[in-house]
Amino acid sequence: GADGGRVPLAVAYGIDPRSTWFSDDTDIQEDLDDFLLSVSHEFNQNLLGTFKYNSHNRDFVFGPGNRPRVDIFYQVVPRDGADEGSTNPEDYQLRRLTENLSLLNDIDQVTGSLAYFPDWGGSGSDHQLIGGFHYYDQDAHLTIQRPRLSGETSGFFFEFFDPATIASDDLSFNRNGEDVFFVTVLDRLERVDQTNFYLNYHGSLLDDRLNILAGLTHSDIEIARTNLRADTVVEETIADNSEILLQLGGVFDINHMWGIYANYSESQLPDLNDPNFDRSPPVRLGEQVEIGTRLTLLDGALTANFAYFQLDEELEGETFREAEADGFEIDASWQVRDNWSMHFSYANADTEITNSSNPGEIGNPLVDEVSSKAALWTLYELQSNPAWSFGASFIYTGERIRPTAGAAQSVLIFDGRPLEFDAETRLDAFVKYTRENYDIMLNLRNLTEEANLSNTVPRVPLQGGYRADGSPYVFDGEAEAMLSFTYRF
Repeated sequence: GADGGRVPLAVAYGIDPRSTWFSDDTDIQEDLDDFLLSVSHEFNQNLLGTFKYNSHNRDFVFGPGNRPRVDIFYQVVPRDGADEGSTNPEDYQLRRLTENLSLLNDIDQVTGSLAYFPDWGGSGSDHQLIGGFHYYDQDAHLTIQRPRLSGETSGFFFEFFDPATIASDDLSFNRNGEDVFFVTVLDRLERVDQTNFYLNYHGSLLDDRLNILAGLTHSDIEIARTNLRADTVVEETIADNSEILLQLGGVFDINHMWGIYANYSESQLPDLNDPNFDRSPPVRLGEQVEIGTRLTLLDGALTANFAYFQLDEELEGETFREAEADGFEIDASWQVRDNWSMHFSYANADTEITNSSNPGEIGNPLVDEVSSKAALWTLYELQSNPAWSFGASFIYTGERIRPTAGAAQSVLIFDGRPLEFDAETRLDAFVKYTRENYDIMLNLRNLTEEANLSNTVPRVPLQGGYRADGSPYVFDGEAEAMLSFTYRF
């Protein structure tokens, strides 16, 4: 230093040797391909069939220096041309080492349906029977390698060596970059399959003033895991659950401007929100009750809905949890002109864990659940042949409580307050070119580059750390562009 005192090497680089912070420009290598096939066929005026196939493959690689976690290690290495045994910090640099992590995430979805429009009743009534299936298959291959130095048998955190205070013989332990090697600590395949068969009835009665819905779904979820590092590599079934799910709803129009509605529904989903892959994804069973009202104004150009909802949820798997949520949502659509429309929505919800296999969680809000969200969409169509369409959407996602690494529902407290992910705003846009029998569309997503990856991509363990002031790191996804082609025949 200026006063002749010795400066530790870590401090010379502006790094607290006890810290595991990392920079805001942490990079992620990502590959994505998406394929969608959709076919519809009208057999006759009473029978319509549809079939869709979607393949979504997304690979992430978090290599040395770009793994967004707190598991970050430093190694002191001499700069090129530095004198051997130099005690000048300028002759050394810190090599940052992190876990090697790769996640290969392949998702296939197949859906099919038949819609039957029977000639039941007379005028003033309309009926539909819709039956179909939905198959969801996700295969995630996760590999984690951790760095070690030659001669180390345990522990992964390396000391900072200060050439101004420590002999060069001690420093040589970290002098050669080739002394570092990686040990595989996790190599696992995880398969999630869900198959739904459903039958729904839609009915319009009393000259379309009363619309009702009744449906049953047989849902089966199977979750299996294969540990590729085990002595005997076998697939182990983690969860296998079948449910009959019910949905009932109705809308009644009191007059042409005002209506009321109510809905009850049951659901079953795999819980894919495990930030660290430390546990099996359990099955999420939910019940939701919603009541609301609908308004129509400006001769039908403006419609608005307001609803209150309550949701009860159970998680069944290696961990057990019961939670509840209540909140409200607002939706409004405005047909500004014949070729210009806008839509706005806002939702707010409060969540609470009411029972858990971990008593310390009871009373906490659900982590990684968004408490408030708003969106604004707009669509503008040019009246021409061929036709052009333009659209854009702003999606605001409010703060959400971040989980503690290794415990999916544990809350991290800093200065007496739980840490939260920052709010974010996402901008999407598209342009579409339409001819008589085909469409070409360009989708631009996340143009603000704020959308948090862990909130948009399933099975991506983005934990992050937190800064010295307690604010968490947020790992923003990059802007994406997708070109699609649709042909009608």
